[in-house]
Amino acid sequence: MKTLLVTFTLIAVAVATASASARIDSRVRSNLDGKAALPPSAPPALKVNVQDNPAEVLDPKQIAMGKAMFMACAACHGRNMIGAGGPAPDLRESSIPLSPEAFWSVVHDGALIERGMPRFGMFGKPEIEALRQYVRARARAATTTLMPGRNHNSPNFQRRF
Repeated sequence: MKTLLVTFTLIAVAVATASASARIDSRVRSNLDGKAALPPSAPPALKVNVQDNPAEVLDPKQIAMGKAMFMACAACHGRNMIGAGGPAPDLRESSIPLSPEAFWSVVHDGALIERGMPRFGMFGKPEIEALRQYVRARARAATTTLMPGRNHNSPNFQRRF
């Protein structure tokens, strides 16, 4: 049931994004008398600006536990933390998980609730720390420049994490 809900949410976001893009394109073309072509857009950079503290030692057991918990986050932050057009930021680029206290404040206490980040008060310290370590592991594993033409959402690519 959760998978169906997540899938429906992701499809709804993709449809809304495509629809908004088509409306903007239509408005711009009408301002150009409907005849002129739009200038080409720059290709996406496909760069992940990873935030990491290489001195921090991560626990593989904590990472595995955090990976299982991440399903609560995937609808907004993207499956396997790779953005799928969801409303939330790429956590691999966030400095918040660098601090256990800041991460606790955001995830457990709801410090960013006014920005749309829900509070997960049902998770205790061990669960929040496991989730934080999983986020750190994903950031650490991310390359600074993704490889164009490679399917970064494929199971073979994700298996590394």
